[in-house]
Amino acid sequence: MKSKLENNITNIIIGHTGYIGRTLLEEINKRDEEIIGISRNKINLEAEIKNKNFLEINTDIFNNLISQNLNIKSKPIIYICAHNVKTNFAYKRKSLEFVYNKNLNQYMNFIENIKILEPKKIIFLSSSGSLYDNSRISDPSDEKSILNPISEYGLSKFILENFLNNFSINYQIPLVICRVSTIYGNSFSKKKFGLLNYLIQCAFNKTTPILYGQDTYRDYLNIKDLIRILLEIGNRDLSSNLYNISYGESYSCLNIFNKVKNYLRKYNLQINQFDDKGIRLGENKNIFISSDKIKNETNWEPLININEGIKSLIIK
Repeated sequence: MKSKLENNITNIIIGHTGYIGRTLLEEINKRDEEIIGISRNKINLEAEIKNKNFLEINTDIFNNLISQNLNIKSKPIIYICAHNVKTNFAYKRKSLEFVYNKNLNQYMNFIENIKILEPKKIIFLSSSGSLYDNSRISDPSDEKSILNPISEYGLSKFILENFLNNFSINYQIPLVICRVSTIYGNSFSKKKFGLLNYLIQCAFNKTTPILYGQDTYRDYLNIKDLIRILLEIGNRDLSSNLYNISYGESYSCLNIFNKVKNYLRKYNLQINQFDDKGIRLGENKNIFISSDKIKNETNWEPLININEGIKSLIIK
């Protein structure tokens, strides 16, 4: 790395090759700012990004230590879009003690790497759907609601939140935890996840979609709206360190399937009837999320509703 770049780094994206991180990278790159991308995946984006002030580091920050020779003299904002546990909701998690001890070395390694990077602010992408207990449309989960992570992925997110909270307090570094709802939409990443993206792919590939509980409810937020509020959070001081980031309206899997089916028809496309396998053991059934806290403090409002979002996926 050139010393000039080391001295002026303003943004570090951990997980920059993933679904959210890759889109965040593109938006920050439009500002022609100095960026480091850190990912366990071996993808060379430096030529594609076409920014002389962009550098990639290929390492797994949960299992390896970043080189101490980085010598970053600026204080960057770190966006943490990566996680140490895969999103497998087929099984219910084991105990808090078991998950903590199983992943402890990864958590400790992760915190050591954050120390090396010496951030001025940390923005951690956590999960709302994997953390909160079942809720109702009349009483959506807010930041004070009961937590009930029943997957190892969700519980590990909760543990990382606490590690980062302690780090923030001990080193007096601002932290913002974003409990994000289900994200969908077009991304520069080759990786796509989430029900909406999956259904569109099934239609194009003429495969039968599988649902895991047609009556399960989730809040769907377009990735463009997510990136917009993440950048705003990075650029301003907030009154709290915990915010839900959601659209504020939940839909059942059946409702989403029917919406996709109807929009496909408008473009003379079809989707096979789904096969419902029933709700998975690692998921809560009804997730309704309130993001009033971040909306009231920043005046942020999602701009892309579910119908516009589905249309953009089909005609991309």
